Formats: sequence, structure tokens, C-alpha cells
Amino acid sequence: MGSATLCSVSFVDRRGVRHTTQVAAANLYEAAILGIHLISQQWAEEPAPLAKIEVERQPPSVPEQTTLKQVRDWVHAAGRTASEAAQKERLKFMLV
Repeated sequence: MGSATLCSVSFVDRRGVRHTTQVAAANLYEAAILGIHLISQQWAEEPAPLAKIEVERQPPSVPEQTTLKQVRDWVHAAGRTASEAAQKERLKFMLV
């Protein structure tokens, strides 16, 4: 796992409303899960399974995209290292 960086996470919900939050995360999937979790707790919203989840790491700005389906696939796959496996176990409980 890399070191955590500040990331902006956003998605458009089923009603067309864009939600954005900031999290500290080590990778794209951790950022997506933490962002979805925070937005879901505050607004009771989550992206559709194939909706684009935009993650932008700061600084420098590094934009990336994934989907909720890809995030779920990643978190339920076996970890490549013991550290990644532990990270995935912790993050599984944050997915809605």
C-alpha cells in the first residue's frame, strides 16, 4: 500500500445530483470506497453500479475514474499482499 494522499471523490446520483467529498486514501479504490461511504452517510445517496466515480488525487492533480461495480469487484478479490488483504477487509464494511 502507498501512502495516503488527499483525494476529491465525486459521482452523480440517480437523480442527476453531483456529490463530492474529500478523503485521504492510498489508492483509487480506497478513495472511492471512503468517498462513497462519507456521501452515503451524509446524504443517503450512492452511485448506480455502472455510474462513473471520479477520483482526483492532489497534488499534483491526477484524475482517475472507476465504477461502483469495479470497486466491489476489487474489494471482494483476494489481496495480493497481506497488507492489501487487511485493507480490503477493513473497507468491505464501508460499502453500502
